[in-house]
Amino acid sequence: MGTLAHAEGGQELQQFYTPNTYAFARYGDLPVDYSTGLPQINLPLTSISDRDIKVDVSLSYYASGIKVDQEASWVGLGWSLNAGGMITCQLRGAPDEMDAKTGKMRRVNLRFKNDHVETIDQYIKAERSNWVSAADLRPNSFDPAPDIFFFNFCGRTGKFYLDENGKGRMINQDDCIIEFQPDGTFKITDEKGVVYLFKDKEYAYYGAIRDNCTSGWYLSSITSPAGGSITFTYVSGGTLGMSVIHRIDDSCYMTLNKDLNTHEIPPSYLRPAIVDNSNEGITGLVVSRITASSGAHIDFACSNENRKDAHSIRGSMLESVTSYNSANDIYKKYKLFYGYFEPDERHKIAASYYQYLNYRLRLEKVQELPSTGTSVLPPYRFSYYGDGGSKTDNIYALPYRLSPCQDHWGYYNYTDNKTIFANNAANEPFYIDPWFRELSNSYELAGIKGYKISNGANREMDTEAVKACTLKRIMYPTGGYTDFDFETHDTNYTLGKIGIGGLRVKKITDNDENGNQKIRNYEYPYYSWGDSKYHLAENLYHVWYHQMLDSSTNLGRCRDYLAGYGVPTDLIDSPDILQITSFPALTLGVEGDFMYPNVTEYISGQGRTEYTYTYETNHEPYIRPGDGVSAPDWFRSSYIYINSGGVIPSTILGLTATSYTFPFMTDADLGWMRGQLTKREVYTESNQLTEADYMTYGECLLGVEAGGKAVQFNDYEFLFARDYLTTGRSRLTKETHEVYGDKGGVLRTTKEYTYASDYHKLVSGVKETASDGSEIVTKYYYPHDYSSTANAALQTMKDKHILLPVDVRSYKGGRLVSGEQTKYNAYGQPEIAYRTETTAKDIDFNKDTPFTFTAYLWRTYDANRLLVSEKTRENGLKYTYLWSYGNQYPVARIEGAEYSEVTGWLSSASVGLPNTLTRPSDIESRLTSIRNALASKDVLVTTYTYLPQVGMTGMTDANGKTTGYAYDNYRRLSLVKNHESKAVMQYKYNLYD
Repeated sequence: MGTLAHAEGGQELQQFYTPNTYAFARYGDLPVDYSTGLPQINLPLTSISDRDIKVDVSLSYYASGIKVDQEASWVGLGWSLNAGGMITCQLRGAPDEMDAKTGKMRRVNLRFKNDHVETIDQYIKAERSNWVSAADLRPNSFDPAPDIFFFNFCGRTGKFYLDENGKGRMINQDDCIIEFQPDGTFKITDEKGVVYLFKDKEYAYYGAIRDNCTSGWYLSSITSPAGGSITFTYVSGGTLGMSVIHRIDDSCYMTLNKDLNTHEIPPSYLRPAIVDNSNEGITGLVVSRITASSGAHIDFACSNENRKDAHSIRGSMLESVTSYNSANDIYKKYKLFYGYFEPDERHKIAASYYQYLNYRLRLEKVQELPSTGTSVLPPYRFSYYGDGGSKTDNIYALPYRLSPCQDHWGYYNYTDNKTIFANNAANEPFYIDPWFRELSNSYELAGIKGYKISNGANREMDTEAVKACTLKRIMYPTGGYTDFDFETHDTNYTLGKIGIGGLRVKKITDNDENGNQKIRNYEYPYYSWGDSKYHLAENLYHVWYHQMLDSSTNLGRCRDYLAGYGVPTDLIDSPDILQITSFPALTLGVEGDFMYPNVTEYISGQGRTEYTYTYETNHEPYIRPGDGVSAPDWFRSSYIYINSGGVIPSTILGLTATSYTFPFMTDADLGWMRGQLTKREVYTESNQLTEADYMTYGECLLGVEAGGKAVQFNDYEFLFARDYLTTGRSRLTKETHEVYGDKGGVLRTTKEYTYASDYHKLVSGVKETASDGSEIVTKYYYPHDYSSTANAALQTMKDKHILLPVDVRSYKGGRLVSGEQTKYNAYGQPEIAYRTETTAKDIDFNKDTPFTFTAYLWRTYDANRLLVSEKTRENGLKYTYLWSYGNQYPVARIEGAEYSEVTGWLSSASVGLPNTLTRPSDIESRLTSIRNALASKDVLVTTYTYLPQVGMTGMTDANGKTTGYAYDNYRRLSLVKNHESKAVMQYKYNLYD
């Protein structure tokens, strides 16, 4: 019997994540924008750059509400630190692994029926080993279903799965290439050829399969084709205990007396039932340093204090973020301060061993510290729902973590539940699984008098309690502040208006330091029920298993079925068994259901803006004949009985399954058909339309990947089902911008977009039509539009996935009016620029001869891929560039000579190039030597100095006149001086304390 299929009743392995992983990955699960009702709350801290790549470090808050089971990350509950990125996954079956010998994913394809040339026995003989393997969820087994991965790195978020070759297929296809490596790491290449490697791993140990599974992959390095490089260093941390704390029971199993109207949950399930499971654990990581190739770096330091919400370990708590440039000077520094959220006295856990569950780390303030000196700016301060409330009974204070006082979606519901297992109404029948009904051969004879469960939990939503401990106010260093007012999601359903899990923003109020106020209110018209319908449409909390205990019932087979569903052995021989589940669990992939096709924003004193988005629920997509996609046996479920020598012949039974039919398949994620803005209309307060944008999209299903689940009841009975993951693309095809005049006139501009390649989402043509009917057509050509023999560098760009435009040309009235062509080197750097200089109507595009325009600009690069010279055709102008600060900044521009000439003159004068220098004094001295060495040459020399990672400090022109730029202790521009050291511009920053 399949290890986890038996233990978990056919459901997925119950996953757990480090607090940081869960907080960070939620951004890949549900986007932050108007269509989801989530405000973007982001606090920039610092950044680090290297050549052409940059990493921003910030704090962000995920404002969908705090779940009762949710742990606080190392920067506080609800907050996450954005400092690079990570990938995490939702397991479906065994963990995805690649076979090192074949380079293929360890997958098994389940055939659902014998074909017309096979007998049933031949089919069984050919497929039996696959069924056994698919039912085994341990690592190194063959996996019947691809996992779902969530990514969040450098401003990109989303979901993907892996095909059989280990290639990532994004649910909403982007221009990134995702590759799963044989060593179990990830490589992602963006459309500019920048490579992101995810090699640092977190591991979760699951006792049920007695093995480690990778639970997260952290960003290890970023490398650009032009030579930029940033690396990430991690240390152990990010967890709150050596073992995993969770409830003892995910399901309650009880016997029923079907002659009674009311049933009661056994006393053993009427308790918190929390266990410190030493058989399960997780090894987490936290970033400790980000380093650029120049030597600049950002350090992340943890506090030495023990976290109150941690057990058996100290627990990670980020204390400071300090940024150093290549000269090891501090250019940004922040310190973080914390407190703790605590329950009211009514909702604390009493057991002394579990006191840490009464605490959740709380971010109180963020203080920017000076790079030099002792002056201190006012901090960012934060307040939350529940602040100042009663310590005895506070609806906005979360109960202890893992408390059963939570709604269907895991949010606080202000109850006094003693168990997580739900009540049931007398008129709501228990759910009967179709397969058990089919296989047990006894349901037809069964009857039950009543369905009421009287002593279970109230899992209904409380529209105020769901806000518990959510961010309420941000106070800024300027003295201004922003208030957030949230409300619950709701929807239309057959029962009327229904609240559903989590929060959306209702109102945002901005107040500046001068008392000016801006109020933004949001309205969300009801929308049809989305993808979490199982919470209400099907009563899956309560599953009834009935079997007739008489001589006609094959009890041996019934025992195997019930064991497969997870029923404990001591109840298997009971005639009536009720299973009550506790889901939903704290998992990813649940919250992405909440998306609104219509949102209205009202701004005080300005009017309103109405937004409309594409929206599609998750379902089996329509596959057009021309899509080239095949998805047979969608949501097909099959039962196989193998004749073991008895009188009953081998049998195949089948039915159409659903996401709430055992063994619980996954609805197809059609996220690529949601969230695209289709309309934006701006109205005045007097309801006058002043401006509008209208967009249409072309949607295309690009592929499907079959997944399956298998359950082995015994040596001769199997059950399995199939579903699919989809990948698709939505591309803008038309947008219209309209501006309305006071007297009824309208100015209208329309752009129509075409795409010549299925390889990428980059536009190949734009037709722009103005209000007067005039048209301009612009065409774009990329490396993949040329033949493999056209140009060696273009082929290299294809190989490196550098999708830069090679040819851009515009037409008016069918005549070519302008055009630019760019010849790149193998690193995607422009070497020669061409432009149209012809009176001809057109110059035909030639896929074998890329450069048909006239060259006018030439560039050369050194071995470090740095631009060192430019030459223009007009006037024969020549420019040479010298670099320094560890090859990071241009420090000299020499006009009138080529690079080889300049380096020759400097060599003759025994003046070395400044490339590798990092100390400001050394650089300034070298620039003086360069000026002196070139003073007798017929060239114009301009030099530059910098405060690395901050900005320019000086520019000395060809006449030796210097403009200086000064920065305060917080590395903000404060003063600009001319060559006479007179202030020509001064900046003051007024802050409130």
